[in-house]
Amino acid sequence: MFIVVLCIAALAVGSPIFAAFIVSVASIHEDANWSLGRPPSNTLDRIARRIVAFDADSIDWPRSKAQVQAEKALRQLTPEPAEPVARTENRSAA
Repeated sequence: MFIVVLCIAALAVGSPIFAAFIVSVASIHEDANWSLGRPPSNTLDRIARRIVAFDADSIDWPRSKAQVQAEKALRQLTPEPAEPVARTENRSAA
């Protein structure tokens, strides 16, 4: 009975440590390859992304300098939207 409890305790303590290890190794791998915005390249990356529930659909980086400069130029050429003018009615002119 003691061995069963010891095994359950080892699994309960070891599982989060193992998950943190997998995520750390996969994070280092993805940072080195700049592959976070693409589909996972191997099983370890796939498991790590599933553990942390990562979704790469909204990532738009890394961008090239040309893309950043084009966006900045477009922002400078686009006029700021005018704020709507509040209408006031003159009710005292009766």
